[in-house]
Amino acid sequence: HATATTEIYTLSLHDALPICHNFPRAQIAAIYPEKSDESEIILTTGFYSACSPQISYDAKHLLFVAQKNEEDTWQIWDMDLKKKTSNKISNFKESCSGPAYLPGDRLVFSREMPDTGTGMVHALFTMNLDGSNLQQITFHPHFDYVSTILRDGRILMLSKQIFPKQGEMKYLATRPNGTKAELFYNGVSGSVPGYQAHETTNG
Repeated sequence: HATATTEIYTLSLHDALPICHNFPRAQIAAIYPEKSDESEIILTTGFYSACSPQISYDAKHLLFVAQKNEEDTWQIWDMDLKKKTSNKISNFKESCSGPAYLPGDRLVFSREMPDTGTGMVHALFTMNLDGSNLQQITFHPHFDYVSTILRDGRILMLSKQIFPKQGEMKYLATRPNGTKAELFYNGVSGSVPGYQAHETTNG
């Protein structure tokens, strides 16, 4: 919730491909739940596609990934919700996905990595909100995607081994510096946990 009465969501204009950050022509919109039929405001009209909204702890800013133009890779943007202005944070050749706020004016996100013979993997990175002090925190040949930030400060991520053989998708929890990664949840064989997890108030 951006405020007590406003919700942010991703609106896809076409069927989304089964890739966490690939939503062609999607837009991020704000609504008042009690007036959902008449209050929709598109926040990302200046983008070809935008998704994965994440509201800051003070509800003043919004992280999201977007393509400014159709041929662009997916990069991370920060929006001032009061001014409705957006600032590009990342500028990589590879696409990014799943940004989430961390304490201390930092964020964590997933980034495609060049194929070095193990298949296309996604690693987690952290950096400052101004794009500085970039640090890679996962290094295994996995698909890693940020699911949520737990109350104890750990990053809950979806992780799937890519090499040397395909593994099951599971939840791992790790510290913001990438240490002490451990299994958090592993479902029944063949199941796929949701991309977004939410911690209940009682943990």
